[in-house]
Amino acid sequence: MFKLVNCCAVLILLGNWTAVSAKDAPKPVRMGCGLMTFDTVPGWGLRPDGNSPLGPTHGGVVVDSTGNIYTSAKEGVFVFSPDGQLVHTYLGSDYSDIHDVEISQESDGEFIYGARNKNAEGIKFNIRGGEVVLRSSFQPSRD
Repeated sequence: MFKLVNCCAVLILLGNWTAVSAKDAPKPVRMGCGLMTFDTVPGWGLRPDGNSPLGPTHGGVVVDSTGNIYTSAKEGVFVFSPDGQLVHTYLGSDYSDIHDVEISQESDGEFIYGARNKNAEGIKFNIRGGEVVLRSSFQPSRD
């Protein structure tokens, strides 16, 4: 009986150690199906404290010609390097609540086009500096 209790204690300790080790080193998770299958990258885009800078997001993600990743969120647009470091933000009312972003390489630079549904407008801004160069308001039809 003594050996059985000792073996159980060792297994419990090993199980706890394995759980702690697994917690320290998260594994990628495979998601999606078919052509849209991808692996997550644990820790990508997180602050050094392990938290995300984004808050609520709107699903808009685009990549510029240098590989930087732009993600739209409630507070604005967050720019990450390919390795997941936050390199820049566009925050404030001009950049908040953007849905469905697109990026466009044009003769005078790269621009993000986005729909600000809550504000009933579309915007276009330069990714180098953030200058809003176009606004388009939407008026609901009254049928």
